[in-house]
Amino acid sequence: TMVLLIGESRTLSSIWTFRAAAVATLAAAVLLARRVKFAFLAMPAALMAWGLSLDLANQLFDHGAMEWTKSMAMTSAFAGGLLMAAARWIETKTKVDYPFWLYLAGLLAFSGGLALFPSSGELGRFAYALAHLGLVGAGLYLNRKTFAVFGYLGFNAWVLHMAWRFGETFGFAAGLGGAGLVLILTAVALKKYGAVIGAWLREQGEALNAWLNGSLKRPRA
Repeated sequence: TMVLLIGESRTLSSIWTFRAAAVATLAAAVLLARRVKFAFLAMPAALMAWGLSLDLANQLFDHGAMEWTKSMAMTSAFAGGLLMAAARWIETKTKVDYPFWLYLAGLLAFSGGLALFPSSGELGRFAYALAHLGLVGAGLYLNRKTFAVFGYLGFNAWVLHMAWRFGETFGFAAGLGGAGLVLILTAVALKKYGAVIGAWLREQGEALNAWLNGSLKRPRA
């Protein structure tokens, strides 16, 4: 149904058919989740929410091809961030692992949005790589291996691009080889010490949250 969003031959009836199907799927998944503790129900709900956000962006930003692609990419990445934030909130409210599927849909939307974002040169591609390294850190904090998978794939895509872009330069090729070796060693270290690092990051996050709450509650002079 999501292909109805972006086809050039969209009709009014097909658009409203998609919207009705998406809303019905979202509502049914939420209602069923309240009665049946089945974690996968979060996935269709998340995908429909993602699709509706793209539909909204498509209606608001109907410009030229480049602007349209940029707006859709930004919307996808933003929707992915919201889905991951919702997953984190739900994670503190229930023991059913709905967050796994919400995180997965959020990562697909976020990483896909960044990948589709129009090229802004090597600096933009480097920011893309850093964003995916950030996903690895988030995975350690949340104790979610899915983040590490997406982070690695995104970072590796940048490495492959750089190898293709500057592959004829021996020094740069050697640098990429060194970066790959560091990545492998980092993965080994994370496997061995990932739980300890994740616990430390969560402690720091809790300490920061407590400090911020204390600062906000402190009466002003």
